[in-house]
This record gives sequence, C-alpha cells and structure tokens, in this order.
Amino acid sequence: MIKNSGLLRRWSSSKVDDQKKSLSYPIVIHKTPSILLISVLVAVLLFILEPFHMDGYDGNKFLFSAGFGLITFVVVFFFNVFIKKRVVRSGKTSWQAFQEVVYILLLLATISVFNFIYISCTLIGGKFYWPVFVRILYYTYAFGIIPSIIVFLLKYNRYLLSNLTPKKTVHESFTIPTNQLTGKRISIPMERFIYAEARRNNVLVFFKKNGEIVSRSIRIPIGRLDEDNKSTHLFRCHNSFLINLKMVDSAKGNSNGYKLKMKGIDNTIMVSRRYAKDFRTHLDGDNAEKS
Repeated sequence: MIKNSGLLRRWSSSKVDDQKKSLSYPIVIHKTPSILLISVLVAVLLFILEPFHMDGYDGNKFLFSAGFGLITFVVVFFFNVFIKKRVVRSGKTSWQAFQEVVYILLLLATISVFNFIYISCTLIGGKFYWPVFVRILYYTYAFGIIPSIIVFLLKYNRYLLSNLTPKKTVHESFTIPTNQLTGKRISIPMERFIYAEARRNNVLVFFKKNGEIVSRSIRIPIGRLDEDNKSTHLFRCHNSFLINLKMVDSAKGNSNGYKLKMKGIDNTIMVSRRYAKDFRTHLDGDNAEKS
C-alpha cells in the first residue's frame, strides 16, 4: 500500500523555483538592429571625441570613425551569434554573472585587437607597435566598460527583481453545468473538488464545503465533464470515475488495477486496468522525486 498525501506531483501546477542561484544572469541575445545602433553610437562618439590621435588623420574623419563602428558591429554580431546563440541552443537560458563579465571583457579585448589593426594600417603605415596596442586597449576599455557595466547592472537588477517578485497564483476551478438549456454553471475551487462518479444517467460530484464533504448530482455524461474541465490535477481513472490527483490519500494495487482512498472519503475509487499503466507511470515519477 502506498500512502502519500502529495501523490502524483508531476500533475501538480508548476511552481517558480525560489532557490535560484543569486549569481545567475540572463543570456540576452541582441537583435541585429540593436547591434547596429550600438555601432553607430560608437562611431559618433569617436567622431566627436577624436581619441587614437584621430586629430592627425588627414582624410575624412567621419568615414574613419565609421570604420570603428563597423569593427564594433562585426565583432558584437560574431560574439552574439557564435557564442550566445550556441549557449542558448544547448538548453541554457542563464549563466553565472562572472561569465557575463568575462564575455564582456573578451568582447572588448577582441574589439581592441581589430581597432589596433585598423589604426596601424591607416595611421602608422602598416607598422605594429605594442605601446600603441596598449593605448588602444586603454581607450577601448575606457569607452566600452562604463556603458557595459551600466547595462550589466540594469539587466542583473531586473533579473533579480523578476525572480524575487512573487508570481500570481492561478486558482483553477472545477466547473459543473447545472442547467444544460440555459448554460448555467457553478464553479468549485480545484482544491475543494475530490472526485466525480457516474451513476446511471447522472454524475455525483463530491467536494468540500464549509469543512464538510458534500455531493451534488447533475445530469451529464462523465466524459463531457472531463472534457469541460481540462486541468493537470484531474485524472480519468475509470469509465465511472474522475478524480482530483491532489486529493488522493493512498493507492493499493498493481498493473491490473488500483484501489484508491480519497481524503475524507470512505468509499474506494477504482483505477481500471485500462488506466493502470498510465497511473503507475506517474506514481513512479512521484516516488522518484522523493528518493
């Protein structure tokens, strides 16, 4: 005999895991227009501030600045597609905050390398000097790290708030049509519904009311009642029975069938052989959760 007040939790409503690691960070895949906007802002900023000795450049400074914007676009697009998208495809939707920080640092370092190559080819005649690279690295991080930190903190704070804010609980109801002609119905909160039993042309619905077990007879096929009430808590265990899985107190039997005891009910509910395999599958899932 299996005794369990929380039988078949696989069919219970999914709950938000409040024990998520506080250092998790959402993996945000930027859309191409967003990357383009970032690149344009970089080009405009460099055109206005003229770092990297751009004041000594004799050509079109706007096009020269656009080159840095193009580098930013290509690198960010590459990182976005070939790193973040691959991580998401592996099934992850978040990673550790330090991984996001490393991602940002690697992104800026890669942009620095290409900025160095670009400047060396346009301003220094194709010559490569380490002091120049260090200076470019400094400017790239100086321009990129502050907005990156601001965006990181904003997204991280929003992510934490979304996990700390309690989600509204959806209260399900078991609906009973009381008049087939007028369509009038009554709703019973799912936590109060116990089971329904077909008796000839009627269905007897058992539920809790003011702390007591009461029943109501309605003229409707039990199959129709099952179709009208789609819920993860409901299980058609027999041609004559529709039960609330959360109200199962104990189960006894095997693959040929089960006998169930419902909370507060003395009657025995049968699980027919037709439904026994499915019932056993979810019963094993419930026991696996506890082990």
